[in-house]
Amino acid sequence: MVSWGYAFDKGLVAFVLVVGWQVLGFLIAGGISGGALLAIFQNPTVFAQSFLVILIGLVIGGMVASIGTYATIIKISVESAQELRLRDEAAEEGQEFDEQQQTLDDYSPQPEKDVRDERTEKAMSYGTDFDRRQEDSGLE
Repeated sequence: MVSWGYAFDKGLVAFVLVVGWQVLGFLIAGGISGGALLAIFQNPTVFAQSFLVILIGLVIGGMVASIGTYATIIKISVESAQELRLRDEAAEEGQEFDEQQQTLDDYSPQPEKDVRDERTEKAMSYGTDFDRRQEDSGLE
């Protein structure tokens, strides 16, 4: 069971991020719609086109705010579930959970190690062809 402190911590993070998305959506909608309103004040004959731009601005701003809000909720939910799963696994193994060491990056695919045979290692130990020619000629 999740503690209230943990729940409020994640809730506060989600709230702050959601407010950020709402502000961003408002700024986008206000920027697009504000330009259209300014055009109406300067020339009232462009009301129809400006009204359409106002609606488009509101829709785009609303979509940014809504999608950002949902993405934030999903992100925090998945990260919290992953963190709780890692804590449970550490508790089952009798280890202490270290949040700094175990993250989602630990489970990401790692690049394969470079496997070299003895000939490759020996060739790389010589350096460049120029260095090898100098060694062979005794010019060093």
